[in-house]
Parts: sequence; structure tokens; C-alpha cells
Amino acid sequence: MRKYLFCILAVCLLTGCRNDLDVLPETAEISIPEETVQEPAGADETAVFLAYYDAAMSVYQWFHWGCDRIGHGEEQIRIGNVPYYTVDDPVFADLGIGTAAELRAYLQTIFTEAFTDELLSREIFADIDGRLHIVGASRGGGAWLEAREFHLVTIDKNRKELVCRAAFYPTGSMEPEEELRAYVFPFVLENDAWLLDDWPAVIRDRE
Repeated sequence: MRKYLFCILAVCLLTGCRNDLDVLPETAEISIPEETVQEPAGADETAVFLAYYDAAMSVYQWFHWGCDRIGHGEEQIRIGNVPYYTVDDPVFADLGIGTAAELRAYLQTIFTEAFTDELLSREIFADIDGRLHIVGASRGGGAWLEAREFHLVTIDKNRKELVCRAAFYPTGSMEPEEELRAYVFPFVLENDAWLLDDWPAVIRDRE
């Protein structure tokens, strides 16, 4: 019996089975020219980028699920017609995040500056009276995936792509699409660190 909730991503690797909450959006189909793929990575390097992926997945969920997953106070503050709540989550406290500036600084250890700007422009978080608040809007359910494998390719010395091939289950369906999808996580070398530069768009399997 399947035991998936909302967007659960079950990642089966040679070393065992990993279960991650998946927040991959169903977006427009794109194509990637074959000539851009330069070199497959070894197992050790792939493991390193899987760790980067894990960190990015954990943080991206803040923006996807919002107050559904982030602990917050009960008192509501409204900006215009938008309700916000004080962030009161031990994860944020442990990371030393209590203001928008501290949130930005932490995001830039995982995401590029451009993608950090894009995430913050969604206005999920706001500084109110010197404290970090989160918008009071529920994300709800969605589609989910069953990942089959990850592989890493080197595009050039400043860009690598972690590709997840997965079976896609549409919202409300217990049966996947017949054709696998591939989700591409682009990492860019910025300020001497490999940082995620975007959240993946969907491409069809290229085999």
C-alpha cells in the first residue's frame, strides 16, 4: 500500500531508500540541447551535490508550504488584506534567523543571489516590528513524485546540473504517468560555493 502524502519524494539510491518531502512544481515543459551535457559525475561528487540538494529542498519548502509547515504565533497582524504571523519555529531559532536580513543571509549560503531575490520577492516573509513574520496562507495539497534516480552532469567549470528522473502522479491520482519526467536542479559556482540557481522546470525523459 502506498503511503505518500501530498508531494512526497521517495528517492531510491544504491545505498538505500531516502524519503524527502517533494515540492517540485508542475511547470511548462522545456528541452535541453544535448550538446550542453558535457560529462557525467562520479559517485562521490554526486553524493556531495545530493547533500546540497537536501539542504535546498528543506529550505525551499519554507516558501512552498509556508505556515502549513513553519511554526508561528497565534496573533495575526495584517498588512493591507494580507495576514501575517510571527515566525516561532525552533528550526529558525537554531539557525539564528529572526529577521528578514538574517533570512536573506542564510538563503545566500544555499541559493544564488538572483534566486534568493526571486524567493524573497514572493513576500512569504516580512519584517514587522523588527521580527520575522510569515504570511498566513495555506498551500494545500498537490501532485507528487516517485523518484527513480539522480545523476549529476557537468556543463562547464561554473555550472553543474543534478537531474532527478521520476514518475509523476497528478493531483488526486494514485496512478503515475507512463512517461518519466526529469527535474533539473542547476548549481552555479558563485563566491567559491556551489549554489542552487533556480527551481526545476519539467522536461520529458530524453532517452
